[in-house]
Amino acid sequence: MPDDPFPTYGRRTAFGIGMLHGIGAETPTQVLVFAAAAGASGAVGGVLVLVTFLVGLLASNTLVSLAATFGFIGAARSFPVYAAISVVTAAFSLVVGALFVLGLSAGLPALLGG
Repeated sequence: MPDDPFPTYGRRTAFGIGMLHGIGAETPTQVLVFAAAAGASGAVGGVLVLVTFLVGLLASNTLVSLAATFGFIGAARSFPVYAAISVVTAAFSLVVGALFVLGLSAGLPALLGG
């Protein structure tokens, strides 16, 4: 096995994967935005709704990426903190996953405000 199993993985590949995720991730928010754009009063209104959505999506994804990047950089400086946060996150994920599997998810907060 070579040291790098993805030797051709570069910027173009990352861009392509990002495009696939952007197109294929049919979230409820996207469905609502496209429905609003379709029902907008004219083409200009629909384009405005879509552009506003894209600007917000770009801004929020940029902030999440920056937070993750600085989090990883900070974690590299303090392994005990990194390990503790990882264990807490893993335990929380297991508990939430178990609640869903056991059909007890009604006690969890609504993700879409409903």
